[in-house]
Amino acid sequence: MDIVLSQLFRNPAPWGDYDPFARRNFDLHRRIADEVTGNRFRRGRIESIIERFTDECGPFFRHNASLEEYRKEFQLIGRAVEMIDQHSQNIDYLPQLAAHVEEVTDEQGTRFLPNDMLGYCWLLIARDIEYGVTYERCLPGGSWCGRYVSSVPLIGNHSIWCGAECEVKDQA
Repeated sequence: MDIVLSQLFRNPAPWGDYDPFARRNFDLHRRIADEVTGNRFRRGRIESIIERFTDECGPFFRHNASLEEYRKEFQLIGRAVEMIDQHSQNIDYLPQLAAHVEEVTDEQGTRFLPNDMLGYCWLLIARDIEYGVTYERCLPGGSWCGRYVSSVPLIGNHSIWCGAECEVKDQA
């Protein structure tokens, strides 16, 4: 599978103005996994988690999704990330990927375009699996900022920071 994320997005994106590349939101699937393992998710406070994510990223689905649909997808993403971190070979992400991604073949070759933000998350998961991508916590000044840094950058050169803001904090 050839996953070309740098040519990923349609213009305009199906989810609106949100641009994960401009915001360097390359760890979205990892942050969802963190939320799923957190106590707030288990205690039924998923509404606030969904509200925060949709405020930041726009809707995760192309349609108005129910709370149960969000819960199910967040849990599947969380489980896939957990299995990747355990180096499991039994991750069945293809049905999820197929449900949220469109395969396009043209003069540029074959690439996958997400139909929604969940498609973007599943493409990040597919990329992790196919290319053996690992993540480290971004630790500017020795304190975790809540973001992750990929071993294989989506754009630019490899960095030990999630973005320019953390780089500046670390060098201060």
